[in-house]
Amino acid sequence: MLSPIINLMNPKPKFNPKAERAFLASLSPHEARQVAGSIDKRDRILAGKASIEEVYNEGKDPLYQWKRVGEISTNPRTMAGMNSQQEILTATKSFAKGCMDAPKEKQPPLPVGNISPAVLTQADALGILIKGQNIALDHDYTRHTLLHHGSPSERDRGQEPISDDDLALAGTILNQTQNLKPGTPSKSKNGCLRLEVTEEVGAYRYTVVYEVRRAGVVVYTMFKRPK
Repeated sequence: MLSPIINLMNPKPKFNPKAERAFLASLSPHEARQVAGSIDKRDRILAGKASIEEVYNEGKDPLYQWKRVGEISTNPRTMAGMNSQQEILTATKSFAKGCMDAPKEKQPPLPVGNISPAVLTQADALGILIKGQNIALDHDYTRHTLLHHGSPSERDRGQEPISDDDLALAGTILNQTQNLKPGTPSKSKNGCLRLEVTEEVGAYRYTVVYEVRRAGVVVYTMFKRPK
């Protein structure tokens, strides 16, 4: 039997909402809550009042909404990625707001840039293999950074508070460095290796610690001081 012909030039993703509900109904209440985000959201999906996508995308910036493969492939902007610092900043603000407003509703890492060949070469020289290409923000680490390094009390330590604008620079900071170093300590508690960078951007000197993961690196923490 021949398989259906797929139009790759104009794909139209199809899905069966009944299959989504059947899958959710097959899970234990605890597992279903983790998938949906809450018991209330699970109940809405099972009642047919909303799809998983609709529930997940509620209140999120369009740049960061969940998309199906067919939808992504027809969107040149999505395929090319965020191609301006303003787009990265807009997405970062939305992501950071989600981290602070809904800490338990974990968002996937937000890409804010691609790792340059020069950085990959420096990492190789340190014996650290970076397999992926993304520089990204992590939900929990972003919340931690804003809570611990984003308050005015940072000035008591000679530092300036970290904001969304600073987090959006994570890709720029990593890619301009010529002095990549192992982190201190060299590993996170989860066993992932760390990298540390200190670079000047604008009026500040940033120190950023990155954690090496399968898809690339994520920002572990960040702080800044005036030059």
